[in-house]
Amino acid sequence: MYSTSRPERGVKIGSLLGFGELDVVVDVNALAKHLLVVGTTGSGKSNFVAILADRVAQLGGSVVVFDVHGEYRGLKSESGRVHVVDYEAAINLVKTPIEMLVKFIIPESAATKQRRLLRSALRRLNEEVVKVATENRLPYSEAVKRIYAEERKRKGQGQAETPDEMYRELLKKHVEEAGRNSGERSVADVLDKVDDFFEWHLVGLDTPNVSEIVGWSC
Repeated sequence: MYSTSRPERGVKIGSLLGFGELDVVVDVNALAKHLLVVGTTGSGKSNFVAILADRVAQLGGSVVVFDVHGEYRGLKSESGRVHVVDYEAAINLVKTPIEMLVKFIIPESAATKQRRLLRSALRRLNEEVVKVATENRLPYSEAVKRIYAEERKRKGQGQAETPDEMYRELLKKHVEEAGRNSGERSVADVLDKVDDFFEWHLVGLDTPNVSEIVGWSC
């Protein structure tokens, strides 16, 4: 950070206290490195970050804010040229790499048999979802609805109402199929962990990646 009379070299964040004519500017090129913002409660840390993000965006940059406390919800830009996207992050059940999903659902590294069952079930289900979605030009959520409807016709049962719930039930079916030749306890444990994962995590089927959001806003 530096004070300068040449604001084109960076983004202005304010003026020096007691010297209103002296602008305080942040060098945009320096933002490639780590930046620590500290201060007491109410000192303006969140406001500083909001101003900095907006003015970097006005220069044509893309800014991603991970807003875990909801401080920036409803953020508006000073400029009409800046496009602000309010995005609720969720785990995309199809786009997230399978190995990562397996670790989310079964965090215990020693549970190798459980992870193997889940990995096989996820791979089979996601391949089917992508195939149906691609062949019929459907969003993943609609593809899951179609697969679930076909499964319900064959089995004559199923009470899931949303695409996420349908995906969960289809995944559990694939786990059971993958575990027919495995120990019953392993299958039951995997099913319990699948239910726990869906209960405690925000998931989606059509949730875009952050990189896609940034691309849309440019």
